[in-house]
Amino acid sequence: MLVHYLNLWVAYEKNTRIFCYAAALILLILWEQFSPRRDSKFPGVLRWPHNILLFGINSFMIRSLFLGSGLWAAHLAENSHFGLFHWFQVPLLFSMIFTAVFLDWVFYYQHRAFHFFSLFWRIHRTHHTDLELDVTTGFRFHPLEALASMILRSFWIVMLGAPLEGVLFFEIALNLSLYFNHANVRIPDSLEKVLRLLFVTPEMHRVHHSANPAEADSDFGFILSIWDRLQGTYKGVPKKSVEKMELGLEPFRDPKFMQIRALLQTPFLDRKGHFDWMNLFKDP
Repeated sequence: MLVHYLNLWVAYEKNTRIFCYAAALILLILWEQFSPRRDSKFPGVLRWPHNILLFGINSFMIRSLFLGSGLWAAHLAENSHFGLFHWFQVPLLFSMIFTAVFLDWVFYYQHRAFHFFSLFWRIHRTHHTDLELDVTTGFRFHPLEALASMILRSFWIVMLGAPLEGVLFFEIALNLSLYFNHANVRIPDSLEKVLRLLFVTPEMHRVHHSANPAEADSDFGFILSIWDRLQGTYKGVPKKSVEKMELGLEPFRDPKFMQIRALLQTPFLDRKGHFDWMNLFKDP
C-alpha cells in the first residue's frame, strides 16, 4: 500500500511540488506579516521583485538543462541499473530516508566549500548580500550556484542509484527548508529550542547571515542541524541581540546591490563594486 501511494506521489510530481511550495509560501508570508521576528529596515518592494526574478531565471535554467529537478538523474540511474540501491536491494522506505539524509549531509559540506574557496564564495555571496532576511531570501541564489548545486546533486543521485521517491522527498524537503529557514517569523522560544535539536530553524540560520564573518562561518546546515553539531560549526546565537545584529556583507550595503542586475553581477564585482569578468578568479 505504501509503495502504491509513493508511486502516485512521483507520478503527480509537478502537482505535488506546486501544492507543497504554494502552501508553504502562503503560510510563511502570512506568518511574516502577522508575527515578524525583526522589524524590516528596507521595504520589501526594494527586494522582493528582484529576489523573485532571480528565482525565475534559475528555475528556467534548471528546467531547460535538467528538466527542472534531480529526477532525471534518478531516471538515468534506474534505466542504466547503476548505483548503490540498484546493486543492493533494500526496502524503499529505507532508501528514501537514506537518500534524503545523505544528500543533506552532502549539501552541508558543499555549503562549507562555498564559504571556504574564494571562487565558490564569489558565486555564493549573492545569497549573503541581502540586507534583510525573509522567505524571498530563500530564492536568492546566483545561477552559477544553482547550476553547480544541481550538477553535484545529480552526481550523488546517480552514485546512490537513488529512488525517484527519495529524490522527490529530498528536493521538496530542501526547498521547504530554504523558505522556512530564511523566513522572518517569530517562534515561541520553548518550541524553537526543541525544533533546533534536530532541524535548522530561522533563529539558528539567521546567525549564518550575520555581517560578522565569525558568525557567518557557522550554522551551515540546510535541513538537519546535527551536521553543525557534529562538525563543531554550530553557533546558534548571535553575539548581539537578534534585533540589533546586522545582516548582509559590508561592501554591498548600498540598496543598488539589491537590484537584479547587481545580483547577477555580484560574483564579478570587486570591493568597490566595479565589474570585471576576471574578478571571478580573484580573491574577494
